[in-house]
Amino acid sequence: MEEAKIIHLVRHAEAFHNVDGDASLKQARARDQNFFDPKLTPNGWEQIGRLRKIVGESGIDRRVQLVVVSPLTRTLQTAVGVFGSGEIGSPPFVAQELCRERMSVRSSDKRRAISNYAPMFTTVDFSQIEDDDDKMWNPDTPETMKELQERITLFLQWLWDRKETEIAVVSHSSFLRNMLKRANLL
Repeated sequence: MEEAKIIHLVRHAEAFHNVDGDASLKQARARDQNFFDPKLTPNGWEQIGRLRKIVGESGIDRRVQLVVVSPLTRTLQTAVGVFGSGEIGSPPFVAQELCRERMSVRSSDKRRAISNYAPMFTTVDFSQIEDDDDKMWNPDTPETMKELQERITLFLQWLWDRKETEIAVVSHSSFLRNMLKRANLL
């Protein structure tokens, strides 16, 4: 086990852009600025409560040495809610652009300026993010699968190069699914 890491993958809780609806409603939501970097729904907060209990009862919260989180509101809320940022014994948190959702043209994939998040999530280290403004999201051009795979490879290497041996990653369903495929685990 000298050359091994344990990675706990967590998909963010339900956010307002995830609420079920018919196909035409979801399509309209895709570019709706009201769904820009959406927050969690009340159901999402309930999901966090249940997951926090599971993580606590299993002891994962005491073993995790680092929480890596995608820098969007829904993932930051999930990470802090589940792993208790700022509480005694909670692990450090690092925001990392490489584990963001696959970039589509949807406004929900665009992040706020990092300077907006920092006061709300004071215990999250945003130093890994170079640009205050979102340079990754493009309203006209989605990220290609090749670009996503390259980003996943960089993220996996970044995780491997970390000194921590047990890490939680709080990200997005599409990113996590594609990361597992890239690592031949799905």
